[in-house]
Amino acid sequence: MCYAGEVADLLEQQRAADDKRQPAARVVGTIPEFLYHALQNPAPPINHGSLEAEVVRIARAAQHSLDITIPYISKSGVDILTLGLQHCSRHGLRVRILTLLTSAYQKQNGRGVARLVKRFERAGANVEVRTPTDQQSQQTGAVAVMHAKVLIADRKEGYMGTANISKAGLQRGYELGMIVHGELAERLWCLNDWVYTRHQCWQIPRCQIRDDGLIEGPN
Repeated sequence: MCYAGEVADLLEQQRAADDKRQPAARVVGTIPEFLYHALQNPAPPINHGSLEAEVVRIARAAQHSLDITIPYISKSGVDILTLGLQHCSRHGLRVRILTLLTSAYQKQNGRGVARLVKRFERAGANVEVRTPTDQQSQQTGAVAVMHAKVLIADRKEGYMGTANISKAGLQRGYELGMIVHGELAERLWCLNDWVYTRHQCWQIPRCQIRDDGLIEGPN
């Protein structure tokens, strides 16, 4: 005869065993439909739209912290990422955004960032935004001082890959990424946290980002 406590223990052991069998990382992607529906070729080994679904799911799952390190954030991409985000539903959530708001990218990127900030603030989250400065961007000798694309929820689950927060990146182009869990997600968070917190000169005060995406005052 099994007692309730014994049954609960057995279920917990089964869950632990299932967790161990799950891969620490899995591949997701966005596949252009003209490739996905090409009848002369076999189907791709990943589901069309899996990248969008997983990135949106991670953003929705965050309860305590959400780290978004994405160079390019468009208004259409924000609409996809925050679809269904309810008013006052994310009290206690800390959102940290590291993106490109240097002079060269303010026009194309600023409005999307402002939209993302507003959406999460309306949901009750505390939002911080940081960006490299113009001087730092010039010192790299590269087109952009940052290129990483990372999304991490509660230090437990994360995305890293090629897609920006845009309609092209999430729905239309050819993009690949990895969804990581557990220790891999924690390592990814630690690295992203080091970049975010050790470079205080990257910070832009929230009050300087206008609704139209432009930055008031020096970068």
